[in-house]
Amino acid sequence: MTVLLIIGGGIDQLPAYECAHQLGIQTVAVDWNADAPAFKIAHQSYAVSTKDIEAVVAVAKKVKESIGLDGVMTIGSEVSPTVAAVADALSLPGVNSQVALLTTNKCERAERFLQAGVLFPRFAILDSDKPQIHVPYPAVIKPSDNSASRGVRIIENDEELVMAFSEAKNLASDQQVIIEELIPGDQISIEGVVVDGTLHVTAIADRNYSRNDYFYPLMVEDGGEMPTKHSDNVVDRLCTAFATAVSSLEITTGPTKGDLIIAEDGRIYVIEVTSRLSGGGFCSRVVPRVNGINIVETTIQLALGLPVDLITLKPKFSKGMCHRYYFHQEGKITNIQGLEKAKKMPGVVELVINQAFEIGKTLDAVTYANRLFYIITIADDRDTAIKLAEDAMNSVVIDVEPAVNIEVKAVPNSKGTYR
Repeated sequence: MTVLLIIGGGIDQLPAYECAHQLGIQTVAVDWNADAPAFKIAHQSYAVSTKDIEAVVAVAKKVKESIGLDGVMTIGSEVSPTVAAVADALSLPGVNSQVALLTTNKCERAERFLQAGVLFPRFAILDSDKPQIHVPYPAVIKPSDNSASRGVRIIENDEELVMAFSEAKNLASDQQVIIEELIPGDQISIEGVVVDGTLHVTAIADRNYSRNDYFYPLMVEDGGEMPTKHSDNVVDRLCTAFATAVSSLEITTGPTKGDLIIAEDGRIYVIEVTSRLSGGGFCSRVVPRVNGINIVETTIQLALGLPVDLITLKPKFSKGMCHRYYFHQEGKITNIQGLEKAKKMPGVVELVINQAFEIGKTLDAVTYANRLFYIITIADDRDTAIKLAEDAMNSVVIDVEPAVNIEVKAVPNSKGTYR
């Protein structure tokens, strides 16, 4: 019997359990939420915070003693330090704690990029209550190690820096904050897997930030598109920049995901590199349908110390894809229409609920972390997939009764126009 511990039991992690079960592997789930979706299908489940490293290691040891444990992994969750600690404590395959730190802590990662010559925006690391920086405005402020863009915002001057600093600092486990120069340009998601020290890029997508003016000073992504609109030459440069960054962080095995920016002057900046698979269904629900690569299965194999057939990391076909989120109004839900219709519309292959909602529930203002659901469409080409996604999303209506003193603004659609 082969047993795999998966850190996280939410919607993003669910495909990893399903894939493992298809491979005949027993799964153990760990999540703070006792009602996590994966708890319904995992062979064993433990309601423990995924950020509580000692508690998760204790669970892993208990599992190993009772039924055995052959591997540990996550998907779409910023818990690489937890995964690394379990792997280290039980002598399982995986990255070490230093790599996990570098690929989770934004401050440590920026310092490493600077040392290695990886092109990264000018930055400053702060832990003082009287922040001062020598980074040009506009800039982006970020907690050192939180996720889902919590505490991340654009700042234009010293006054805004002081206002945003306390929130960002309180969201960081080490009380550190990083300020990065804001680089205008096209944002890119790139993902791959490192096998025997060699990076294999499996997917590149153009990220969609068309709603940024509406959400300013926050930055809220609205999915993305594949294949990328950029030329083969630019794709080669993206892959080279990503590979250099991955190498600088000493990732020698396992999955990795990067966020890059193609600046207006053509230079490619590396903004983030992780040692885990991506969230939002990109690695699990999108890529296999776009090019036939199942990087989730490869990640499971590496976590268990199994050999990987490199042929499986080569594209088998090419389809167009669009990934879009629903953006709600703030207030109490009074009506929901079109969800079932959207699921059946042409091209729609997934409608994934991120946050449970129903009539009577009060919705807070949209942030990166509370988007209600997303739609994925697949077509023969990118433009058709985008049109199908917009049609499906526009068929959904969630009416709300605004709270008193709440100014109601029209929510922009995925093109940045208002409806």
